[in-house]
Amino acid sequence: MSRKTTTALVLTLVLGVVLVGTAATVDWGSGDTIHSIPFNPAEGDDTALAESLNHALFEEYGPVVMVMGLLMFAAILGGVYLAKEDLE
Repeated sequence: MSRKTTTALVLTLVLGVVLVGTAATVDWGSGDTIHSIPFNPAEGDDTALAESLNHALFEEYGPVVMVMGLLMFAAILGGVYLAKEDLE
């Protein structure tokens, strides 16, 4: 097995462990009730209301947002790598 293949397999395993760990540690709720997250615009110093959308995204689901951002970054880098022209 070549070094590139081994590196790719190790990185895939690490990413899989991070994704599963992130999904396992987030409290997804009971699933019995469907509720929407209200959007309450900040007024004055009330920038971190517990019922606001920004609080739900970055306090409750912060690790998931971070992992998804890293995945999108990796996808962009992969697209640039695949799209570049080889100079001969």
